[in-house]
Amino acid sequence: MDLASPRLAFNNDYRVFFSADNPELLAFEKLQRTYTKIDNILFAIAPREGSVFTPQILDAIESLTLNAWQLPFVLRVDSMANFQHTVATDDDLVVADLVEGGRDFDAPKLLEVAKTATNEPSLRDFLVAHEGHTTGVNVTFQMPQKAMDEVPQAVAAAREHGF
Repeated sequence: MDLASPRLAFNNDYRVFFSADNPELLAFEKLQRTYTKIDNILFAIAPREGSVFTPQILDAIESLTLNAWQLPFVLRVDSMANFQHTVATDDDLVVADLVEGGRDFDAPKLLEVAKTATNEPSLRDFLVAHEGHTTGVNVTFQMPQKAMDEVPQAVAAAREHGF
């Protein structure tokens, strides 16, 4: 007996549980139109031993940050690698990614990045654990909401890329 049916489908859209004129649903949709709907995948990086502030781990974070832009529906990718860090040099302010070419960092540069990442309020306990033993790459998506399988597409693409 064939159990597959062309009329049977799964719908992961919560809207099916509400009428079109439901006041809470209408308020929620207005909020999403104003501030955008946020779907994300957070990739956690935790070395088996030590901290994330090694050339190998920083290189992996840079690579993951760059490659995450290839996922479908990506709106933003945040990590300590692409964190916009400002340094004052004489009368100039230099803004650059916190980690550029991490695989070539020597001990003083690794210490500088670790100090910045674990003390910066925008990173500490958000994308970098305060002890430096774990970090994350947060990928934010903006789904066009044209198909029921957009979230599964993004997840499948992340798994396909070996993330």
